[in-house]
Amino acid sequence: MAPGVHAIIDGCRTTLGVDGPLELFVYPEPRFNAAAVKPERGRLLLMVSSALLEGFEPDELRFVAGHEVGHYLFDHHAIPTGALLSGQVKMSPQLALQLFAWQRYAEISADRAGLICAGASSRPLVVSSSWRPG
Repeated sequence: MAPGVHAIIDGCRTTLGVDGPLELFVYPEPRFNAAAVKPERGRLLLMVSSALLEGFEPDELRFVAGHEVGHYLFDHHAIPTGALLSGQVKMSPQLALQLFAWQRYAEISADRAGLICAGASSRPLVVSSSWRPG
């Protein structure tokens, strides 16, 4: 499994034009989940749950990897929406709605990167409509 997963990650890195290393971290988790961690010292870290690796087909993994790398490429980490929308920061309802809208737009743009990485096959379309990134 490991060589195939690394080939998928490297393929997405190349397809999406990511310079520098892309490291994969698999953690034990019974739910499907993946995340891209904001780069540190030039390294992009892609975290993937063990359930996702065990349950997804290669083209679905390409979509997920591309989706998460898309968050990095579009600099979605620049706006910490999770922290801002946690309720600990006072903001107007209008600003909160704008942040929610931006968050959805960020997911759509990341989905596009996932589709590019997956070669726009029909399987990632099914994944993108039912899978919710973490």
